[in-house]
Amino acid sequence: MIEFKLLERTPTHALDKSHHFCDYIELIVLCDSDDGISVSDVYDRFLEDERIQEIGSDDGAECNEKWIYRIESWFSEVKSRTIAYGDHYPFEFLDKRIKLKENLNENHLVYLGLLLCSSLTYLEKTDIFTSAFEYISFCATKNYLPRIAEVHIFGVSSKNNHRYTGSLESKIKKFAKDINETVSTKPNVFRDRDNGDGGLDIVAWLPFDSDTNLDKKQLLVGQSASGLNWKDKQGSVDRLKNYLHLTTPPLNVLYVPFDFRDSGRQFSENFLITSDLVFDRHRLIKLLNPEMVFSGELGDKFKLCIQAAIDFEESIV
Repeated sequence: MIEFKLLERTPTHALDKSHHFCDYIELIVLCDSDDGISVSDVYDRFLEDERIQEIGSDDGAECNEKWIYRIESWFSEVKSRTIAYGDHYPFEFLDKRIKLKENLNENHLVYLGLLLCSSLTYLEKTDIFTSAFEYISFCATKNYLPRIAEVHIFGVSSKNNHRYTGSLESKIKKFAKDINETVSTKPNVFRDRDNGDGGLDIVAWLPFDSDTNLDKKQLLVGQSASGLNWKDKQGSVDRLKNYLHLTTPPLNVLYVPFDFRDSGRQFSENFLITSDLVFDRHRLIKLLNPEMVFSGELGDKFKLCIQAAIDFEESIV
């Protein structure tokens, strides 16, 4: 149900993107034996992967000290997550080691699911995770907005799109009717046999109760981005403008499974965010209902993959 690859390969991100290294630590804790992971275990990982190359040279002692300090700072950042996520957090610190909690509940499984969605580089088959994350984005938006809000999946990944089906042109026309906007009449806007989603995964709008006038209401359009190229997937509004003559500017929404926060719980890559509204792991966890996330055929498969990851063991050093 789940296959890991390259777990022995340490992340190659820039070292200032510490949240990726924290996710890697959580991932290897998930795949490790019951006694958990220590700073020295992680150090050995980077040493064996030849990321620490100065050992034995004149600068070896200084290099060793820098790496120990760096990994300890990652552990501190992971520890800040225990506070931020509270009872939703599936890991714990015992004797300076990070380990998976013995008694996992449904909220813990949701967190682990988001961690796996953030770790596509280390997974052989990713379709189930990208599909599940699109559905997760829908669930979170549904719970974030008022009950009167209309929230729908527009993307094709999760196969939970029951409203917008068929060609891209037919989907856009249906959406235009829903929000009382006009479809573009420019030539070559739509291509024959294009059954994609036009870069839209989630659409939502807030109607006014008992009002048949559909004009001038809040509109949200967004994309679910599980991959590391999330910064390039913030153009939902710009893409939509190619298809519709919008009279009301929509909010551009980004959904990411990452906890891209620093130890102070601020966005560590704020300079890359151009979206109006961001749902990251922290915000998603607070909004998600496990019963909803794990519902249906997709939810069942997603849960089985998470359980398979829990049962998987990979030796560290």
